[in-house]
Amino acid sequence: DVEFPHVRYTEMTGKVLEDSMCLCVAACKRYVGNNERTAKFIKRAMDKRYGSSWHVVVGGAFGLEITHEQKNILYVFCHE
Repeated sequence: DVEFPHVRYTEMTGKVLEDSMCLCVAACKRYVGNNERTAKFIKRAMDKRYGSSWHVVVGGAFGLEITHEQKNILYVFCHE
């Protein structure tokens, strides 16, 4: 079973943070082992709820360099 994500870094607060973390759990439960579908699910939901321009990366090994709007970043780690 997927645990609630552990926050590594965030600038998000309140409802957006709570909603984002719940989306991560729902996506991980729905698409177990399929990182691409998990990422698409989260991105589409975030774009629909909070406007486009969200970027979602799912996986265990990746490098990433991004710029972001203030209060619009969430980096979490989920255990399965």
